[in-house]
Amino acid sequence: MEDSMKTKGLAAFVAVVMVLMILSVSGMANAYFIETFDGNNALFTTTTINSSGTQTEVSAPWSSTGGNLNGNIYATVNNDSAAKRYAFANYQASNVFGDLNGANLTTSFKTEGVITSSSPLVRFYVGRYDGTTYNYFVSQDAFSWDPNNDGAWTNHSVFVAAANFLAWPNQNAGNLTFAQVMSTYNDIGLVFADGANNLNNNNYLGFSSLNGATVRVDNFGSASAVPVPGTLLLLSSGLVGIVFWKKRSHEDEQPSTTS
Repeated sequence: MEDSMKTKGLAAFVAVVMVLMILSVSGMANAYFIETFDGNNALFTTTTINSSGTQTEVSAPWSSTGGNLNGNIYATVNNDSAAKRYAFANYQASNVFGDLNGANLTTSFKTEGVITSSSPLVRFYVGRYDGTTYNYFVSQDAFSWDPNNDGAWTNHSVFVAAANFLAWPNQNAGNLTFAQVMSTYNDIGLVFADGANNLNNNNYLGFSSLNGATVRVDNFGSASAVPVPGTLLLLSSGLVGIVFWKKRSHEDEQPSTTS
């Protein structure tokens, strides 16, 4: 009986260790990453657009203070129809925020002033451009937001699944699936536009502000959609309990001394 109990205890101990190892490996396999902009603008750019669709891109201004916490990137919005504020972008090596399939895409956003565009929406976008072909997706209206509701720092996120995004009109060749783009993207960020029906109309792309405004971005990146830290805590507690049980069992087996 005692040997059987020891065997069961050891089996439970090994099972917990294996689960912990599996969770640890799976977490490392998908290198989720949140850019906090505490040291610089992390190679993000910001873009303006005119009614003809011509874009002008510059390095995003960065501030070491005023973020949600500490640093942030920002851009001004004015009433110039030839230079409407259009996007914040990170266009560089593939997968800078890990494989996005099944992850949460997240950011903190703040608007100082009022955006006076007709129906402004901030959208997440993810795309791949290979030099000749565009394959871009943007978040659906339901997973985008009105910047005028973000007078204070506000967190936004979208679960990365095909149903929550739409193929960007005139910016998606269709030769890559949604899942392929989310795992091989080289362009990611936020785009400013009107409703989904107007994404192919230059007159509805970009923000303007009659009296001037500033939009700020912080904590942009990817996060696990699974609460792994809580799970690890629970399993670790179980592991400690098993070790304690084994120790008590060993002490109970020690022969008693009698005079």
